Amino acid sequence: MSKSVAARCSSRLKAQETRRKRGRDDEGDEDEEGGNEGSAAEESTTTTIQKSTATTTFTTSKTILKDEEDATCCVCMANEPGAKIRPCGHTVTHVSATYPPQMSSRLLLAFILLASLTLTRSFQRITVEPRFGRFGSQPQLRSALLASPLTDPNQIHLFHSILPQVLTSSLVYSSLTFYFDRPRGEMLIADDAVAKRPSKIPNAGLGLFATKHLPAGTNLGLYPGVLTPTNAYRNKKLQTHPNSVAYVWKLQNSPGSLSERGVLDPTDSSGDISDYCSGGSDTIPLSRFLFNTLFSGFKKSTILCRINEPTTPEEANVDSTEETEAGKVLFFLSSDVAAGEELYLYYGEYYDRSGYS
Repeated sequence: MSKSVAARCSSRLKAQETRRKRGRDDEGDEDEEGGNEGSAAEESTTTTIQKSTATTTFTTSKTILKDEEDATCCVCMANEPGAKIRPCGHTVTHVSATYPPQMSSRLLLAFILLASLTLTRSFQRITVEPRFGRFGSQPQLRSALLASPLTDPNQIHLFHSILPQVLTSSLVYSSLTFYFDRPRGEMLIADDAVAKRPSKIPNAGLGLFATKHLPAGTNLGLYPGVLTPTNAYRNKKLQTHPNSVAYVWKLQNSPGSLSERGVLDPTDSSGDISDYCSGGSDTIPLSRFLFNTLFSGFKKSTILCRINEPTTPEEANVDSTEETEAGKVLFFLSSDVAAGEELYLYYGEYYDRSGYS
């Protein structure tokens, strides 16, 4: 009895061990097959990406997944919450925008202040030489001139004390005004590559047209304007010139955020758009005067402000990307544009379209 039970137990243990071995072998085969399938999927994905990039002339920063191979999108909705790819006829590729190398804002400010301090030291060395010639810089002659009844001590005090202080203050004030209210933006394509013409959209005014074939991924330029704090713009210029809001670009703290870091205002003092943004603002006294006279050579073209919004988002052929901290907005082509074709940009979900007719 005990021998038969022991024999049965032994046979059961052997059978269980055999099943366990078979199970491990089967799992190994499944893992191997799964690995082959995974590698095949990776190969197919890689092939898709290579195929996609081979048909375009620019770099892509979005990986194409297997379920998105046949999808299409109209514009990059990165600036809107819960953005999804929307149909438009363009391939699922997003241009990885590259900003042109520019001088850092902090470096520019440091250079301006250093130049001001250098000139300040030069002004502090002013002697009576402007009045008495080169002999006034010699201590013995200067003492004699001061003791002379023909010498006005007040004029000497003016050159030694008051005038350097006034000139130094003016230089520092002008330098800081230039730094904060300077016009930003830059065209990255040739001037003859685009032109202003009456828009094909009814009642849209002027539009921007390509004068020659431009491939997808072409950088058009950086949006022009003076970087202004949001509250300062709302409390001043928006109240006096509400028409300026049509051209103001709102910079977001984060994609889809309604809290703006500031605005790029390319309009003039009356809120209208001119051919060039001269710079200056209403927040700093004498700012516009300085930019219309002393800094008039730093004006920026506003031709990118002529890009209109299409009647449907699917017609957009221009996209944008923001570098919020630097206050830059780069415009680039999201699809090929033929000569004579108008450039369109989708303004986003939060743009005020109440003035559309």
